[in-house]
Amino acid sequence: MGEFFSTPETFCQNFGFMETFFTRFLGREVEASQFIIVGTVEFKFAGFIDVLEPRLQWESTTFKVHRDGMTAEKLFAQVERAAMVTLHYLPSAKKETDPNIHQSVYQAEHHHIDGRGVYYFFNQFFRLFTASEPRQTLTSADERTRLSPMMGDLLGLPKEPSAEQLEVASCWIGTGGSAEPLSATIEPQRAECAPTNSLRSVLRFSEEETSAVVSACKSRGVSATSAWMAAIDLSLAHFQSKGTPGGRISPDSGLATLATVDMRKYFPRTYDAKTAPLACYHAAIPIVLRVDGSFLDIARWAHAEFHGKGATKAREKAWAPLMKLMGDTIAASNPK
Repeated sequence: MGEFFSTPETFCQNFGFMETFFTRFLGREVEASQFIIVGTVEFKFAGFIDVLEPRLQWESTTFKVHRDGMTAEKLFAQVERAAMVTLHYLPSAKKETDPNIHQSVYQAEHHHIDGRGVYYFFNQFFRLFTASEPRQTLTSADERTRLSPMMGDLLGLPKEPSAEQLEVASCWIGTGGSAEPLSATIEPQRAECAPTNSLRSVLRFSEEETSAVVSACKSRGVSATSAWMAAIDLSLAHFQSKGTPGGRISPDSGLATLATVDMRKYFPRTYDAKTAPLACYHAAIPIVLRVDGSFLDIARWAHAEFHGKGATKAREKAWAPLMKLMGDTIAASNPK
């Protein structure tokens, strides 16, 4: 599946099933993007630099350098699609409180990388950045060895799915239509509003509040993401019940969504995915969060699904056709 092709100056390999899924929805450059990854690292540096000119030259060739005072939050609010992976450097991002605090922002289309890959990237980047000999010598054709292996190869997926695997994928994605959908009323004046930017609203928590939320979730065996999804599920049910006779909705109602799954857990033990951060090593599973349980019941069920409970043995070879069907479904629904 990871077939190589090249020009005299470029080494490439074909897209895998997840890269193909995401590239179906790419817009033009400098437009809002459907699927984008933005990761931020904040660091503090203070002191005199006696090699200022070389440092500035390195910054300008490595990063897109922004003016003092630009923050990751402001950048994210106005981020637009860029075809190439971009490293932003935000000097003195918090100059009003501490001018020695800086931020580095990684921006990429989702087919280049996933969330965990961003963690691995920054870990390797700062290891190299702080090394005494950060330069590496490369010779012609070395680039091929630095490309991340294709996920389908690591999973042992066939180049073309069998009829049985196509049927498994079809039944799998059908679970998303097994419930009466939850919905919320949209004001008429907002019904045709297209997304304006990636940052629609902000809910701020202090460090103490954040720690309390995370600790509370962990003590109950769920993640903050699972608890958040359970809250959305029950909130939608609450709003929808106000428009139904007697304020009741069907127990078969549910929130159909996708659970993203880190696929690295299914790779051979001999392969260290930390060495290949520039890869999109995740997939999605269709799930339905029903409303016929308590908040904690729904959160625990969601937590299990987010950790791959739905990826049964019978489905382990059907990832590629599943993601193609998902892409077909999204494309047909006009994802504005």
